[in-house]
Amino acid sequence: MHILPGNAQAIGQRHSQQDEFWFSDIHDHAFIAHGGVLALVADGMGGLEKGDEASRLAARTFGTAYLGKRPKQNIPDALLYALQQANTAVCELSLSVDAFSNVGTTLTAAVIAGQSLFWLSVGDSRLYLYRQGELTQLTHDHNYGELLQEQVAEGRLSPASAANDPERNALTSYVGLPDIVLIDRNIRAFPLEADDWLLLCSDGLYGYLSHQEITDELFGSPQEAADSLIQRLLEQNHPQQDNVTVVIMGCPAATPPPPPAKKHAKRPARAGWLLPLLGSAIVAAGWIAKPFLLPATPATPPALITPAPAALAQVPEPPAPAADTPSPTNEDARIAELMAQAAADSQADRLTTGQNGNALEKYRQILALRPQYEPAKTALSQMAEQLLARAEQAKQAGDVTQAQKRLEEAGQVQLTLDPNNKANEAQRRLAALRGAASPTRKNPAPAAKPAPPPKPKSKPPSPTPPKAGKKTPPKPNKSQVAPK
Repeated sequence: MHILPGNAQAIGQRHSQQDEFWFSDIHDHAFIAHGGVLALVADGMGGLEKGDEASRLAARTFGTAYLGKRPKQNIPDALLYALQQANTAVCELSLSVDAFSNVGTTLTAAVIAGQSLFWLSVGDSRLYLYRQGELTQLTHDHNYGELLQEQVAEGRLSPASAANDPERNALTSYVGLPDIVLIDRNIRAFPLEADDWLLLCSDGLYGYLSHQEITDELFGSPQEAADSLIQRLLEQNHPQQDNVTVVIMGCPAATPPPPPAKKHAKRPARAGWLLPLLGSAIVAAGWIAKPFLLPATPATPPALITPAPAALAQVPEPPAPAADTPSPTNEDARIAELMAQAAADSQADRLTTGQNGNALEKYRQILALRPQYEPAKTALSQMAEQLLARAEQAKQAGDVTQAQKRLEEAGQVQLTLDPNNKANEAQRRLAALRGAASPTRKNPAPAAKPAPPPKPKSKPPSPTPPKAGKKTPPKPNKSQVAPK
C-alpha cells in the first residue's frame, strides 16, 4: 500500500506557533520494510512555559528514537520506547527553566506498516480514520472533561456541572509528566483498507470546526484536503483561534502505472505478439480504473511509497499475555484516576490549595493506598522544587509575604514526602526568612531577659537653700489657699 501525504498549519490568533508535526522519510524503503511510515503531531501547552520548545523537542526526539527501531522489534514497543525518550527530554527541559514551572506537550503518532495501522497518543491531539465518507475518532482524549463525564455516568455529578466546569479542558496526561500513566495505544494491528485516510490534528482544528465541517473538506488529494481545512477554519475568523496543525496520510487503492518500458533493438520472436498486447492492456486498465479509485491529485503529486511485500511479515505479533500476569485491580484503577486528577490540578496551578481539591491532596491519597508509589513521590519532589523556586523569586522581588506563603506550601509537600523530617529545607528557609532560629539548632537560643520595670518618676528638685541674711517666708497651710 503506497501513501499520499499532506499537511498544513496556521498560527491562528496566537503570538507564536506551538504546534509541531513530523514525518519519517517516505523514500527510506529499507526502514519502511519493518518500521512503516511514521507521522506525528505535537501541541505545546500554551498555558505552560516553553510550550513551543517542548513540542519541537518532543517531536524531534520521538521521531529520532523511532528511527532507531531494530528490524525484529515490534512497532508498538518501538512507539512506547520513543515516547519514553521524548518524555525524558521534555522533563529535562522543564528542569532547565528558572521558575521550575511545568513544561509539556501533547503527542499523537501513527504508523502505517503495509496494510496495518499502529498509533500512540498522550493528551488531546487526535487521530481520525476517514473511510467511505465516514470520519471516526480513533484516539481517546486525556482531559479533565473525560473524568467529569465518568462522574456524570456514575451519578456523582450533574451534566450541567460537568459542562460548566472551567477546568474541563485541562489535560490529565501529556509529555512532560514525571510518570505518564494514561497512554492511548493499540497493541494489535488495526487493519487498513484501500482508500482509507488518516487525519492527525491538534485541538485547534476540532475545537473550532464541527465533526461534519471537517468531513466536508476531506476530498481531492490529501494535500488539497489539508489546505481546505485550514482555509475553512481561517475564514471563520475566530477571535480566540488556537494554533492548528493538520497531517493527512492517504492510502489510495490503485498502484500507479509502471513507467514505460525501454525500446529494445531486438525482441524474442515468440513474445513479439504478446508483449505489446499485454502492455496495452495494463495501461488501459490503469487509465480506466484511475477516475474511480484515486482522488484528484495536484499537478505535481507527492512521491508514492510501495512497501516491500514482506513488510507485515517482518513485524512479529506481540506475544499473548502470560497466564500469571496480574490483572488491574480496583486499587490500580483508583491510583490511575488520582494521578490524572493530580496532573490536572498541577496544570491549573492548584498545588496545595483549591476549592475542588488540589494536587497535594490527591498525592496524599495515593500514598495512603500505596506508600512507596514512586511516580507520586517523584511528582511531589518536583512540586516542592517548583514552590521553593517561586519562593526565591518572590524574595528577590521583595515580596516577603508571597515568599513565606510559597515556603509554607513547600514545607507541606516535603512533610508529605517525609513525615519524620519536620525540619526540612522549606522550613529552614522559612525560619531564616522570618529571622527566627533554625529548627535544626541543637542548643535552643537563650530566653530573652524580661524587660526591666518602668523607672519611678523623679521627685521635683529640692528648693535652693536661701542665702545668708534672708528669711524664708512661711508656707501657707491648706486653709489659707483661695479657691479658683
